[in-house]
Amino acid sequence: MLNALLSASLRLCSPLVAGPTTTQIKIKSKQGSSVVFTQRNWKAPPSHMATAAAVAKVGKSVHRIFVGNLPWTVGHQELRGYFREFGRVVSANVIFDKRTGCSKGYGFVSFNSLAALEKIENEQKHVLEGNYLNIQKS
Repeated sequence: MLNALLSASLRLCSPLVAGPTTTQIKIKSKQGSSVVFTQRNWKAPPSHMATAAAVAKVGKSVHRIFVGNLPWTVGHQELRGYFREFGRVVSANVIFDKRTGCSKGYGFVSFNSLAALEKIENEQKHVLEGNYLNIQKS
């Protein structure tokens, strides 16, 4: 029971893809038993995030969408991989909380062609890891 209570209260997330650091938390109960939780914090490599300068170089041909209701397990690569089937992805960024490192549940994807946006609009439902995505032009 102690394990279930503690694991529910300590929601651990590691949504990104590179550079692990490990944190261990040891909790003792009144009865003397102890539980150790290990959390891996991941830091995103800069190569997966498009900079403002990179997007500016492409110019006016960049078409950007907002993607909401992302699962917290989805990182930059998974988002890019899902939208790759619709056209060339210029950038795919998931927004993370700076304090906790967990996903905020939304992100942005940029394409270099309007045809990719039309393909996305033509598909009725977008499902990623069991979540129906909320997609809007931005």
